[in-house]
Amino acid sequence: MKVKRQSITVEELLSRYAAGERDFTYVAIYDWREDLLRGVDLSGINLEGSALSVDFTGAILREANFRYTVWGDCHWHKADFSGSDFTGINNGVVPTLLGLTMV
Repeated sequence: MKVKRQSITVEELLSRYAAGERDFTYVAIYDWREDLLRGVDLSGINLEGSALSVDFTGAILREANFRYTVWGDCHWHKADFSGSDFTGINNGVVPTLLGLTMV
């Protein structure tokens, strides 16, 4: 079954998150401009089933849900993924690269 994802920009994600929204399941974010998420705290965000190609450098993504997320061209240098769930993605490749243990 092919999943239809809603495309959003990083600005839209940040705006909706700031308004209190945390559920971003099945979104597609292909927004590779640098520094948009640097140091931004998106703890508790739910990106389950989403497709991501963004620069997470320095972002804080504690306790985030990345279950079954498709990771494209992403950078995550110095990002904080503490307690995040990476179940079902890329056969564990991304968590291994991040030095994390899958939940």
